[in-house]
This record gives sequence, structure tokens and C-alpha cells, in this order.
Amino acid sequence: MKKFFTLNTAGFRLSLKTLALVLLGLGGTMSVSGQLLQQDFSSSTTVGTYANATPSNGQWDAISTSGGGTVLSINTTGSNKMRFVRTGNAGAMSRPTNFSPTPGTMMYRFDMALSGNSAATTSAAVWQVGSGFGTANSSESNANTYARIAINITATAGQFVIRDISNSTNGGTYAGAQTILWVMNNSGAATTYRAPDGTNESLANDRADVWIGTTREFNDVAIQTTSQTMTDLKFSWANGNGTIDQDNFLIDPIPTIPTSGAATIVTATSFQANWSTVAGVTGYSLDVSTSPTFSSFVSGYNNLYVAGQATSSLSVTGLSASTQYYYRVRGTSEYSVGSFSSGNSSDQTLTTPGAGTPNLTSTALTAFGALCIGGGPYGPNTFTISGTTLTTADVTVAALSGFEYSATGGAPYFSSLSLTQGGGTYGPVTISVRFNPTLVQDYSGNIVIGGGGASNINRAASGSGVNTPPSVTTGSAFAITATTDSVAGTIDMTGACGSLTAYGIEYNTSSGSPGSGTQVASTNLTGTSFSSALTGLTPCTVYYTHAYATRAAVTTYGAEGTFTTGTVDAPVATAGTSISTSGFTANWGAVTGATGYSLDVSTSATFGTSAPLTTLEEFDNGTTAPAGWTITASSTYTSAGNYGANSPSLKLQNDGEDVTTVTLGAPASDLSFWIKGNGTGASSSLLVEGYNGTTWSTVDNIGPIPTSGTTKSYTSLTGNGFVQFRFTYSKTAGNLALDDVSFTCLCDVTPSFVTGYEDLAVAGTSQVTPAWTPPPPTTTACAPREPAAPP
Repeated sequence: MKKFFTLNTAGFRLSLKTLALVLLGLGGTMSVSGQLLQQDFSSSTTVGTYANATPSNGQWDAISTSGGGTVLSINTTGSNKMRFVRTGNAGAMSRPTNFSPTPGTMMYRFDMALSGNSAATTSAAVWQVGSGFGTANSSESNANTYARIAINITATAGQFVIRDISNSTNGGTYAGAQTILWVMNNSGAATTYRAPDGTNESLANDRADVWIGTTREFNDVAIQTTSQTMTDLKFSWANGNGTIDQDNFLIDPIPTIPTSGAATIVTATSFQANWSTVAGVTGYSLDVSTSPTFSSFVSGYNNLYVAGQATSSLSVTGLSASTQYYYRVRGTSEYSVGSFSSGNSSDQTLTTPGAGTPNLTSTALTAFGALCIGGGPYGPNTFTISGTTLTTADVTVAALSGFEYSATGGAPYFSSLSLTQGGGTYGPVTISVRFNPTLVQDYSGNIVIGGGGASNINRAASGSGVNTPPSVTTGSAFAITATTDSVAGTIDMTGACGSLTAYGIEYNTSSGSPGSGTQVASTNLTGTSFSSALTGLTPCTVYYTHAYATRAAVTTYGAEGTFTTGTVDAPVATAGTSISTSGFTANWGAVTGATGYSLDVSTSATFGTSAPLTTLEEFDNGTTAPAGWTITASSTYTSAGNYGANSPSLKLQNDGEDVTTVTLGAPASDLSFWIKGNGTGASSSLLVEGYNGTTWSTVDNIGPIPTSGTTKSYTSLTGNGFVQFRFTYSKTAGNLALDDVSFTCLCDVTPSFVTGYEDLAVAGTSQVTPAWTPPPPTTTACAPREPAAPP
């Protein structure tokens, strides 16, 4: 019978050595550096010591097998190692307990040796990083895997090949104990780390590097699943036979790169190297060289580890006078099984003075950036001054426009300083700097530091004055009438300089002229939104608008908006008066917003005479629709017998294809067209519809379609009010030819007015006219004419 078992700490007695390891993982190491996992298997020869359902940063959740074909033990030859011996079944080390916080980068290093193998196997053992892992003795799904690597076992005992499974790529062949470093980046940006060969190595986002010893096997290779994270670990061995020993696991994020600072306290034989501190490290690594490429190093200063996360400087000694030196620094996490370092900081350079030569140095001054004029002084930011072998002359800090200094850390501030000192070694003295911009300009420059017999040095100061405007947006017009309107706007003061003193909407009848129109102030700003009500507008007029915001004497305008005022109402005609054979008085009611009226007089009730107009469309342009028509047909017929009076005809060959006529100026009195079906059968049909301005109604639904050329005519359409026609083909088989569409309407209108009374301008609400039936007047705005009222 097959047996299954899992080893963990339950039921095992921990030695004092094991207890110390667990306490270290849960306490000091984790809190100091944010370390994820380290383990060298030195605390116990019992496998279960290294697994726990609630693991420390030195344990897995489970170290297990799925049967006797895989045997687990601690190999004590030399130093202790975790051993998997496989002849069948499977084994795994699983850590589904999530790392917290989720790391954005990971350096995963361990020692590995293979022995006892005799048959080649691809992807025999697999290492995975991802999330949502379990403790089963099998590899995790690709969907849960951020990145994975494997080893291919060769047929030669002890030999293996590292494999990038995700990209189906194999590395070189190795034997014996090897150190594997697997580096992954899920931070969202490129990063750098110190590689095993001592170089500064760059790694793009969602990429991985794999090293064996000092050889890079895979460079910036794509990972498995970019949407995954790096919270869980899994090692599983389910293929091939042999023995795998693993030791010295160290897993941690890539340390952060510190910022190097200028050297201070520079003497002929020493200087102080400075840098910023970063979180998540145990210390820093320092390089000092006389070469700008760091091709050689000052003795004792090649990757020198400086302990302490809070340490930010180191005195570099044993130097030569009058010599140029360079230094750089890295963040480092150092543990009992090894260390990881970040990429290099920027380089700093300095020159030691000659023996006995007075010398001044200073640290960097943090840039002030772009700051609002009139809002200062800003700061203080600080820098320090140090000196060696100085004379007793005062140390001076020269003036720089826009900046002021204090050597006491508080008021008063001065435009320049003269600091007394007793000679010899001076400082470091902290200088507080404030920035007070009054103009929109760049104030950046060098603060000149001198005195004490030393040569002047420059300390860069950076800052600029700005008057950043608010973000102003012109919104939409709403509640539009003939003479009034409301317009919305937004004002976002985020990052803007100064205080808002006025805001509103400016309108004008000219485009592109903000600042020249009429401003309507608002007082209803809520959050970033407001509106202004505009009155006294002219009907039927295009207006241009700009939201505005004023700070002090500066006004900012939003992009231009536009709206058109509404029409005035049509006047109501009333009965004519003073009717005689020679004339009458036309009367109507006044309309709000009208500036005058226009009067037409005619002997025709329709103000003109209408004549029949017949339209014939023969589709001479094929499927190109005439003006106002819509055609969805995609082909034509040109063969004899397949068109009406002339070639071509439209070919309706797909179900639902249709033709829609132009909209007529008056209702049609008749309709005709030519059709022919080609293999249409009994079920195909042509739906003919008419539109009365509101709804479509069926004129005919022709089916079966005639298979010889046929003209269809409809002569009694008067009264239906059809001003448009549509032909829709329903296809079950065959095609339809359509041609010679013709219709007649009373659309040919000849206007007719009494002489002198066509669009006559009238100022009041009545007008004496000839003795004719008066039509109603219309306003001089843009209202349409209304039907006439009797006198």
C-alpha cells in the first residue's frame, strides 16, 4: 500500500541551537532588514526542524514526499545540507505563507549539488516563485507562477544543466556544488544590483537573470506570468533519479541604492565619505579609487562593508596628498550565509590638498525646486562646511540672489555670512539656507565659500520662482433662452500660486478674444465647480465664452466655449381691422425679446403657387447614392434584360439590403418602379414603405417577385402624406434588380406676394396693408412663419 507523509515541527524536540535559529528568524533579522528567508541547515539533523505551519524566515511550511520513492534527510558531510534522494514518487519544499510586505524584487540564492544520476531528464527538478501555492508534492500551475527555473539531469553522474523553462532555453553544463543566484524584478521599473562578478547589473521590469557562480547563464529573460506576485516559494522534484543537496538559502529584495554625498573634512591624507541612509539594509558597501572607472581600488576600500542601517559616513584614511580620489556606495544586506548589494550610487570625486595646505569642503544643499513667488521664505535646507589646516581668517559665505543664510539654525537670516574661527580644523558647521523668490525666474547658482587661507569652493544652490496658474475649464451652456443663459466652469487651485480673488464667465460675440468681453462674476464655487447666469442677450446670436479666475492682478482663462441663444416665439396674429376696398390694418400680439417684426401679404393661402414635380431615378451612377438617397446594395446589373429603360439597375443580393429615397418637399401623389427577380423563388419578397414624417407604413409587400421585368405603379397615394419611400429586400434565394424609381409631388412652388409686402420690416404690432387677406407677421429674429389668421 502506498504511504504518504509530511514532516514539520509537530512532535519533534527542538535543540537549543534550533531554538536560537527560529528566534532569530522571527525577531532580530526580520525586523532589521526585511529579510525574506535564510537557512543553512546547521541547527539540526532533523528535517522537521525546518518546516512549520507558521514558518519563521528560516523555515518552509512543509518539506514532504508522496511516497517512499523519495527520501528526505540532512546530509551532514562537510556542512549540513537538505538532501532529496529520488527513485520514484515526488518530493517538495513548499512555502505558501506569504512574504509580507509583497517584495517588488527578489534575489534568490542557494548552493546545489547533483549526484547519483545516470539517465538524462529534462526539467527534472523545478524552483518556482509566485502566489497561491499549496503544499502538494508537485509543481504549481503556470497561472500561479511568477517565475520558474529547473535543472536538466544528464546521463553523466553529477552533471546538470540549468533550464529557463518559461523560454525553453538551456544554459551550460555544470558539475559539483554550485552557487545559483536567481534575480527577479516585479517592481514596475528597471533596477540594478551587484552581480556575483562584481559588476553593476541592470534588470528590466518583469525580467529575470540567472547566475551560476560568476557566470551569467540567462540575461533579462521574460518571466512566466507578469500578473503574478512574489509571495510564495516551491521546490519540487518529480522526474528523473538521483540525489540533490541544497544549502545556504538566502532570499531577499534587492537593496535600495543610497545617494552619495560630497566628501567633507578633506585633509592631505583623509576625507569623510558621505551618503544617504536607506531602509531595508544592514549596512553599506564602499569603494574608493584613484581611477574614475574604478579599475583599481585604494587598499582596504574595495567593497568595504560599513555596518549599520543608520550609518551615513565613513572616514577614509591612509591617502596621499594632492591626489584625486573617487568613491561610490551601495546598500547592503549582510547575513550569516552571505550578503546582497544594490547597484552603485553616483560617483563622488575630490582632490586631497598638499600637506599643510588650507582646505575647505561642504556637503550638498538640497534643491528647493519651483516655488511660488510671494510665498516665501521657504526652507530652511542645510549644508555643512568643514576645513582643515586653516588660517585664522574668517570663513565666508557669499551672497546669492534669492537666498539667505543662518549659522545658528534660526533667525536672524543674512544675505551673506562671515564666520570667525581659530584656525586649524574647522567644523563641520551647519549652514541653514532659506529661499525667497520674488520674480518668475531661475535663481539657481553657486554659493561661494572661502576664507581661512583656503581656495574658494562652490556650493550649488537650486530654486526658481513661479506663478503657477490654476487649471480653469470652460463648461457647457445650459438653461438657454432667447435672452438668457447659464454657463458652467471649473477652477482647480491644486498646485496654483496665490489666492483666488474673482472668478466667473466672460462672454463675447467675437471668437478668440478672452479679456475683451463682458465678465459675469460668480460666487457659487463648490469644490472646483461654479456657474454664472448671463442676461440681456440677443436672440438667435452666437456667443463665445471663457471661464476666468483672477489672482492678484493676473487672470487665467479657460478654453473657448460657444452657444447660440434661442429663437423668440412666433407672434399671434389677430383679426384685421379698418378693412376697406383699398386696404386693412394687420394686427398681432407683441413677443418678448423681439426687436421688430416681418410681414408678408399674398393673395394665396400658401403664399405661392404649386405645380407637380416628377422625379425619375435610373441609378446611372450605380451604387453611388444620389444626393439625399441611401443605398446599401453593393452591386449592379448591366446585362440585357436585367435593367429597365437604361443600364444599369441596382442588384439587391443580400437579405435586408435596401434603398431609401430623398425626402420630398411635399407629399407624393404617385410612385412607380421597375423590378425583376433572378432565381428569387416563392419566399423572397420586396417590402415597399412610405414615410409621412412620423411613421413608416406599408405601400406593398411584393412576393413572389416577378421573374420578368415588371413596372409597378401606385397612383392613389394622395392623402397618405408620404414624403419618402423605402424598398427592402427579404431574401431566401436569388437576387433582385431594381430600376426606374419615379414619384410625383406638388413640390415646384412659385412664391407670390403683394408688391411691397414681402418680408416687410415693421417696428410695432400693426401695419396698414392693401385690401388683402393678411398673413401673420413673423419676428425679425429666427422664428418660423405661422399659418395665416383671417382679418
